[in-house]
Amino acid sequence: MSGRDRSRLGRLVLVGAVVGLLVGAAVAPTVWNRTTGPDGTVAVIELHSTITSDTADAVIDNLREARRNDSIEAVVLDVDSPGGAAAASEQLYLAVKRTREVMPVSRA
Repeated sequence: MSGRDRSRLGRLVLVGAVVGLLVGAAVAPTVWNRTTGPDGTVAVIELHSTITSDTADAVIDNLREARRNDSIEAVVLDVDSPGGAAAASEQLYLAVKRTREVMPVSRA
């Protein structure tokens, strides 16, 4: 194989690869949606600080929003807290309990 033939073959392979990537990029979203369509949405609610009335209120508001949002089917609580106020913790517990009556709630 001569140098000229190798050069033509190299260009042909490069053009084929580019065309393949473009076709794949155009088709992938359609295929992806058909195979992995959402079965429901999981809300992740984070609490990464000491539990105070302010942090509890924020989580309680997020839980309320999750309960009201029809597209959310479950909640994951991502808690990394050293603890905190007993009254605020009790409020959080009751909000989680209310949410659990409507949808699954899990802890990360």
